[in-house]
Amino acid sequence: MAPPSAPNVIVILTDDQGWDDLGLHGNPWLETPRLDQLGRESVRFSNFYVASVCAPSRASLLTGRHFLRVGVSHVHGGHDYIHPDEVLMPEIFQQAGYRTAMWGKWHSGKTSGYLPWERGFDEAYMANLYRHRNSTGQWNGQPRQFEGWTNDTLVDGALEFMTRDDSRPFFLHLPFLTVHTPLDAPEELIEKYAAKGLSRNLATIYAMLDQMDTAIGRLLDALEASGKAEETLVLFMSDNGPAYSKELLTDEDRALRHRSGYKGQKGSMWENGIKSPLFIRQRGRFQPATVDRLADLCDLLPTLLDCCGIEPTTPEMNFDGRSLKPFLEGETSALSPKDSYIYINASWPVHPTRPKREDEYHPVPHEVKAHLFPDAEHLSLRTETHKLLQHPDEVLNAPTPIEAQVLIHMAVDPKEDVNVLKTQPEIARTLRKRLHAWFEEIKQEPHAYHAPVFQIGVGKTNVVHLCASERISGQLHNQVNSIEGWTRIGDRADYRVEVDQPGKWAWFLKRRQTVELAVSLRIQIGTHAIEVCLADDSHIHLGQVTLQAGEQRLTIETVQAPAEPNPPISLGQIIFEPA
Repeated sequence: MAPPSAPNVIVILTDDQGWDDLGLHGNPWLETPRLDQLGRESVRFSNFYVASVCAPSRASLLTGRHFLRVGVSHVHGGHDYIHPDEVLMPEIFQQAGYRTAMWGKWHSGKTSGYLPWERGFDEAYMANLYRHRNSTGQWNGQPRQFEGWTNDTLVDGALEFMTRDDSRPFFLHLPFLTVHTPLDAPEELIEKYAAKGLSRNLATIYAMLDQMDTAIGRLLDALEASGKAEETLVLFMSDNGPAYSKELLTDEDRALRHRSGYKGQKGSMWENGIKSPLFIRQRGRFQPATVDRLADLCDLLPTLLDCCGIEPTTPEMNFDGRSLKPFLEGETSALSPKDSYIYINASWPVHPTRPKREDEYHPVPHEVKAHLFPDAEHLSLRTETHKLLQHPDEVLNAPTPIEAQVLIHMAVDPKEDVNVLKTQPEIARTLRKRLHAWFEEIKQEPHAYHAPVFQIGVGKTNVVHLCASERISGQLHNQVNSIEGWTRIGDRADYRVEVDQPGKWAWFLKRRQTVELAVSLRIQIGTHAIEVCLADDSHIHLGQVTLQAGEQRLTIETVQAPAEPNPPISLGQIIFEPA
């Protein structure tokens, strides 16, 4: 249990907000007065790192472990499910006597057994992605919809929870959807930034951040009014760097948005893809300061537990991070540089048989995982003084790799302008050896690159969606939330299913297209099989199936296809509902 003096905790996480997307960081156009104030009142970390994309960042934040260890390696295609055996931050706080809630973006598992109200939150609103107004989603498994701007909806829910008359300390997670595309903001705010001479898209991005800043200000004002500011730890950070495309922002827009000159973007191992603000505030306990020491997301759960006097639920949790509490208390030399190694990898594994980026959502079966070679992977290692990048992505003005490697002396070159590999080869060899040894260790982790095991009859949600397979063969391709192909006989997808509640279940096949196709599929779970011809229906009822308890194997295979190649067919989900 938490001690009587344990503080409340608020963890604020934004989406695709870059280092330069704050007035406090020198942006002359963007107005974020409330976040700037929070930063000035906080211990600010100038070298805090996240993953390059969102689901991996959320996995490390929630577990205190590197995201690959816990089964997360990307954002879709089944690579974004935190393994159910992992213990999550809200579960620890819940077991310590805290009341727990979440309002916002989840993206750590899309189906039964993986949902936030089943993983430690007493109450959770899981917003559908990405609606910046008139939000829809699920509140503890029940559909909900709201009118108005989503930033306000999330803060309204958080305020109702936070100010409730309850003597227990609270843990509140507030993961915003801002500033992820599609771009949408109040017109008056867009016009405010357009009047400064900014393009429509950049003005909209800043309007979205401005609106979120105001919403966060309401939360902080309510905390102040409640008299709980001095007994509440507030954390603020982003999940990764800013997203770019030529359709979104011009080169001129990008130059205006990124005054710091950091290289890269979301999905990149360069600084602008992984460097995030981190503000930690508890009034009267931690004095405002700037900490230049290295820190990353894996450090936050051990830090919160240390600050709140909570022991991990089991000693076997094996955090990759360590408590930053000494830094919060002003002891910036308390942890030695040798304790500070941050392992970074790009958001998709280099599959030995499918090395191209278009196959980034391909599953990684166990026999393939053993042949993921560290030399081929997009990996990076950051120390207090240096950063080694292996196979870095090509970005404007980046130094040229030497044998696929770039070594940056970060202590003197924080903008990553010069590859010093030739002048400091011994450092490069040492870091490369450490990085490769770490990756080989990761491959031994049972949950690493592990496709989700779909759970039927577990938790509070009865409807089960199978949306990513353990392995696929033939001409199939995993997409964001579907499998595409099914035009050749023998195309096959395999799923692992764990049945906790045996009995009769209705099952359905959901398709993306609604055109008539001369394709037949054989679908089997356990010993029950059914053959279905894809008709002009996107939601095909497969009847009822009796499921036995325990692990089952579900397969889908093409058994009839037209002689002439058809456009690829996109299957969305297999859905199970109680009969």
